[in-house]
Amino acid sequence: MNTLRITLFIIGNVLFLGQLARNVHHHIWGVDTSVFDEFSPARSVARSERNFDALLADYRKVRAETEALEKSKNEDEVKRIQQEHKETYDRLYETRSELTERERKSIEMRDTWAYSGFGIFLIVIGYFSFLRFSRWTGIALSLSGFVILEYWASPPLFGGAVVEFKALLWSKTALTVIALIFLYVGGRGLNGRQTDAAL
Repeated sequence: MNTLRITLFIIGNVLFLGQLARNVHHHIWGVDTSVFDEFSPARSVARSERNFDALLADYRKVRAETEALEKSKNEDEVKRIQQEHKETYDRLYETRSELTERERKSIEMRDTWAYSGFGIFLIVIGYFSFLRFSRWTGIALSLSGFVILEYWASPPLFGGAVVEFKALLWSKTALTVIALIFLYVGGRGLNGRQTDAAL
């Protein structure tokens, strides 16, 4: 049992410390932009807009413009209009893409805290079970909680939505630190209990 606990403790350190290093890297160096960004000014404009509602209003405006341009036109005429008004259609596409990315990041933020909360709950119940009832049940519950935390506290992928990305990154960094605290407090508590039992 002691060998298993030591092994799990070491694995937990490797996972969470590596994860923390990746999170800190993203905090310090930020997100690399592509050399091709200069060729897509519509993307840069959409990503630089910090206010979601302003971006949504811009999308509605551009969408109304494109719908007015396409009204009562056949397929060939629509293709010609799209070529003639390329900048407008680029703006429509990039604004929609950025809005979609922001919505995705907001959902990920909600899911991150919901599932991580469940993971933390399993860790606490696992520790309690280990100390009071069944060691194997306690290890299984705590291990499940740490696996959930490891998954949901992993650094997010960047794909736009700078504001949401940073908020998500801070949340995942905080969850990684919380996981490490649980790992060390639990490891120290269980190690101390074993020493007391030996006496």
